[in-house]
Amino acid sequence: MGVETVCTSGMETLDFSPTAVLESDLLSAERMIRLRGIRWLKRLAVAIGPERASRELMVVMAAHVLREDDDEVLFEMAGIFGADFIKFLGGVRHAAMLLQPLHDLACVEETIVHVRATDSISEVLDTLAIEPGCSTPDLASDILKKLVSRDDAACGLGSKLSAASLIPAVLRTLFHCENGGEARAKARKVLETFSKLASDDAPSVRRAVARQISAVACWIDSDMFAEDLAHNVWALVNDELDDVRAAALESLGTVLGNISQKDTAIAWTNATSELIAQDSHAGVVVRSLRMRTSTYEDASADSPALHYPFSSECFAGEVQSDASSSLRDTDRSSSDPVLRILVSVSSDPSWRLRQCLARGFDGFFRHFCNNHSGGDACENACLLTVYAQLFFDRENEVRAAAYGSLPRVAAVNPLAFAQHHRILAASCHGLDSCETLKVRVAAARAIMSLMAVLNAPSTDSKYHVKPSTAGIQDSHPQPSVAPLNGCHLESIDPNAQRYLFKAVETKLLALVHHRAGGVEDANHVDVLLATLDGLKDAVPYLTLDCVARVSALIESINHENWRIRRALNCALPAVAARQGRAYFESQLLEAFVRSFQDRICEVRASAVEALGRLRDLKPNSDEPSEQACVHVFDSDWLMDKIGKRLAEMYLTMSYYVYRITIVQAFETLAQKHLAEKHMESIVLFLSEAARDDVANVRLAAVSALGVAAAYAEDRVIVNLVKPVVNELVCKDSDTDVRAMLKQVASGL
Repeated sequence: MGVETVCTSGMETLDFSPTAVLESDLLSAERMIRLRGIRWLKRLAVAIGPERASRELMVVMAAHVLREDDDEVLFEMAGIFGADFIKFLGGVRHAAMLLQPLHDLACVEETIVHVRATDSISEVLDTLAIEPGCSTPDLASDILKKLVSRDDAACGLGSKLSAASLIPAVLRTLFHCENGGEARAKARKVLETFSKLASDDAPSVRRAVARQISAVACWIDSDMFAEDLAHNVWALVNDELDDVRAAALESLGTVLGNISQKDTAIAWTNATSELIAQDSHAGVVVRSLRMRTSTYEDASADSPALHYPFSSECFAGEVQSDASSSLRDTDRSSSDPVLRILVSVSSDPSWRLRQCLARGFDGFFRHFCNNHSGGDACENACLLTVYAQLFFDRENEVRAAAYGSLPRVAAVNPLAFAQHHRILAASCHGLDSCETLKVRVAAARAIMSLMAVLNAPSTDSKYHVKPSTAGIQDSHPQPSVAPLNGCHLESIDPNAQRYLFKAVETKLLALVHHRAGGVEDANHVDVLLATLDGLKDAVPYLTLDCVARVSALIESINHENWRIRRALNCALPAVAARQGRAYFESQLLEAFVRSFQDRICEVRASAVEALGRLRDLKPNSDEPSEQACVHVFDSDWLMDKIGKRLAEMYLTMSYYVYRITIVQAFETLAQKHLAEKHMESIVLFLSEAARDDVANVRLAAVSALGVAAAYAEDRVIVNLVKPVVNELVCKDSDTDVRAMLKQVASGL
């Protein structure tokens, strides 16, 4: 007998109606009482059963939605009527009865209420779509129509915003349930709603519609997008309010940069180009853009110029001049919507628009390359020059956003990027000490990732890692960063990477020595940490001369700031992979071993973590199959060069937390396929550590002994591990240690 049956049968013996009690709670003047009734709604539905829940409970709740005026109560109801509530009504066949109260909640003006209501409606529609024979497409279309109907008494700002948010969900439901011409006909009706909302008088409604452009493009084909939405999208991109334009720009950039929507992007571009060409006021629009551009250029005349200690050129003025030339050149291509967007927005007086363009420039650049078969050198240079202008913007937020998209833009066409010396110079602008902290940190991270993108194959085939963009940090994920137009990384000039590394080395890394042991600039430390954090991802892709300079830097640093010492430890395995075991042993081993007795716990923990990565480090995967299981640092080397040194250090350590670190290091050295003699050495060391005077050390040693036993042979367990555990479980005076010993003994 199920829980619902038991609860239902128990309810039959009650002398009151649970539904009446709920209705009484909902009529209470106290908000907490009403909230309590709603939060117990699912339990009540289980108690009375699905039949009464769908017949009585939903009637009470639907009536209460219309009279409730407290936003917190409405918010709770909007959340509870999601897909999870369907099972309490008897299954999917009763899910449609949730749509009416959710529709009423979606009309509420309060943002958190109608947003949560639209989320619940989307969940219900997705659940209904999997039910065969259900009239879900009609239900989805009807609820959208009711939200925007001017005859509906509840039609207002909340209902329009909800309708804009529901358009992608309705399209998804239509094409999931139906195919062919019928689905397309209904989809065009939905797109009419999109057009209606896109021209609404309320800016917030237009902004909500603009945010759905990319989601709508996922569910309709390229012809429908171009025929039904080209005019609306172009109007939103050129809206009179900056917030609407920014939302449309960001959403359109996602569509243009999505490889899977390449046909949609090209169809929209062609359709919009025709609209622009047919516009009799195109010349007025271009002149208007020119006026806005000149206003911004006059305000930006005082942008700081770049001065590089390793270059006699000053690129800032050249970039600004080239950007102005690019603006003039747009008259020849004024019907190309992508070029017009790039040129006009990059010089728009609104910094939010420029920030939006900087964040998503890679999408526009990718589309341009797709639509122009990769673009010729002149066209690529023009676009990259416009992009370079953003690094000299007078607003910090714009410059930081430009650096955030820098690796992604370079990954679209690495060859063109590497050949554009002005964009390389502009990229290094953010490293200058005169910049703000936010921009410098963003620039440091971006340039370290950029060096991985502009990877030229190394002559060191043994430790070279294949090119990738694993180091790119992206808060706005893009569908792909694969190079276009057959651009092979083998053709990239390695001097581009060397140029960037020299800028980082001159402006950031060289200052480490000057600041070590002295009074530090906190801002510089944050920038340096961002650089070192990206270093471990960039080292596999650096040229050998750059790797050698990184190795020399790590070898010579004993910095006073513990975060820098920790970051250097994290970069060690990557350097070791490129330089090889012999170099690591001769140049980096001593500093690495010393870090196990660093006075800061986080530094010691990073040393233990680095030891584990060194243990698992393998040569390049392109090696022959018989070398596939070979490690760069084999167990014999690890135990002889590191394990033996750590065991000797353990005997001289008076501070117990240092001894715990050594115990953790030996736990890390224990691994599968470890030679039996080395496993015996580890077990013997841990057995001695399990007799330490300090209980914390003993606890760590016993825990490590259990880990080592999982990799040990049966003979080692029987002869070494079990006798020690059985002895100490009776003798140890600490309760926690004895409990750990019993746990280890049970697992042997």
